[in-house]
Amino acid sequence: MEDPRCCDLYLLHMLLDIAGARGEVSLRGSLTLDKETCERLVQAIHTLDLFKQGFSEIEVYDRYVQERGESLECKCTDPRSSKSGKIQRAQIRLCGMLRIESFEGAQHVVEAWKLLSESEQLVLSDELNRTGIADGWAMVPYHAPRLLKMFYVKACESGECSRRYELEDDSDTSTDEFSANALAMGFRLLIRVLKNARAVVNTSTLPEQSENGFYVVKLTNLTKRHVIDSVLHDRKFVNFTIHHKDKLGEIVLGHT
Repeated sequence: MEDPRCCDLYLLHMLLDIAGARGEVSLRGSLTLDKETCERLVQAIHTLDLFKQGFSEIEVYDRYVQERGESLECKCTDPRSSKSGKIQRAQIRLCGMLRIESFEGAQHVVEAWKLLSESEQLVLSDELNRTGIADGWAMVPYHAPRLLKMFYVKACESGECSRRYELEDDSDTSTDEFSANALAMGFRLLIRVLKNARAVVNTSTLPEQSENGFYVVKLTNLTKRHVIDSVLHDRKFVNFTIHHKDKLGEIVLGHT
């Protein structure tokens, strides 16, 4: 979008689309665009203006992530290629998916992250740092924000969760610690999705001229209440099938 007017029109369309995306379902659906979400969108729009100053896509993205981290009082100063830098950016992106707007909420993400194994952290930090611009094929986990939000809501329902989703019957685990465990389970489900999708892409036949790009991984069928309850209450991993469409750059997941 070299013409600034085209960019402005696209951003206006995006803003209105988000404002009304859930409004057709219920009146409360329009509350998706609340004050905090609107402020984050305006922040993103201002950051995109850097394109007009000659900044690259990666530089613009890094600036946005850094500003987002600063608003949450989260460090994001290490080089993006370093292990710590990838972890910082992945955690901030998870905060964005969860629409977290406070330091306390960001710490919930950090606490849940620490409960992941080193290999799980590696997968999540690697996938959430891929851009699809000059680092191969990236994954866009469509509906991942809704999926993680459902886990986060369960994690924050301290009274109900402590009764229904106790890790052990005789556990004396505190509500805060359990909250992190519940959210970590959501992260693990997302990791399984990304690992399976990556395996599909690595074994598929991609056009030789397309060394970079992105696949949309649709998680719509996983964002069901009974799926979340199955993971939290029964502590079972959800089995899912994968439908791969090369031409559309799309991977659709369905649970079984």
